[in-house]
Amino acid sequence: MHRKKKGQTTLFIVIGIVVITVVLLGIYITKSPIKNEPELYFSSAVDSIRYSIETCNKDLAEKSIVLLGLQGGRYKNVVNPIQQTDKDYGPIMLSHFSVNNNYVQFSLDDVEKEFNEYYKDNILSCLGNFDEFKTKGLNIKPKNMLLDLEFLDQSTVFTLYYEVVVSKGTKSHTLYDYPPVEIEHRFKKVFNVATESARQHASTRLIPINYVLNKDIILSTYNIGSSTIYRLVDQKNDKERRYVFYFAVN
Repeated sequence: MHRKKKGQTTLFIVIGIVVITVVLLGIYITKSPIKNEPELYFSSAVDSIRYSIETCNKDLAEKSIVLLGLQGGRYKNVVNPIQQTDKDYGPIMLSHFSVNNNYVQFSLDDVEKEFNEYYKDNILSCLGNFDEFKTKGLNIKPKNMLLDLEFLDQSTVFTLYYEVVVSKGTKSHTLYDYPPVEIEHRFKKVFNVATESARQHASTRLIPINYVLNKDIILSTYNIGSSTIYRLVDQKNDKERRYVFYFAVN
């Protein structure tokens, strides 16, 4: 009888321990996600902001390389601008590569500065000034921005460095670098053909037709006042890579 009671007591103790363990485990499992929820939300928000910046980098790269091709590699530093309307792209500002038979020096380094100016003027509007995230209680401070361009033979690579500090409460994270974006427009090739054509035109007052055509680029020209407008088209029959470049000489 004594042994029977002892066995029952032991069984009750074991059952009690199991019940307590299950209850404690349930409390831990229930409370753990709540405890980590703010951290998970912040991490997810940072990822969303990064994705938005990466998307805008691609969007701005595509738009800027088209615009700067139409404007001779210029965005703000336009020389003796001529306002025109391209049948496919709309209003543009043509820039002179030579003025009064004098070639205007402008290098790919100068072009890179123009792309940087375009990004500085347009990246915040592309991101909606981060309003989508600010309304959710996040503090977002954009700081330094630098765009590095690599002009390759067959494409142009945009690498964005954009310092953005994201914070909420005691949590803070700084975004800075993002995956490069490669645009399959041969900007360097067309730009080099344009600059050499402008040099030859400035010294001879003749359109270097053979030089341009030998580079597999379609050339058309027309006059506006005393200026000759060049329209170069690379990869004309390739819808994705077709590239149009304008410049003026006088």
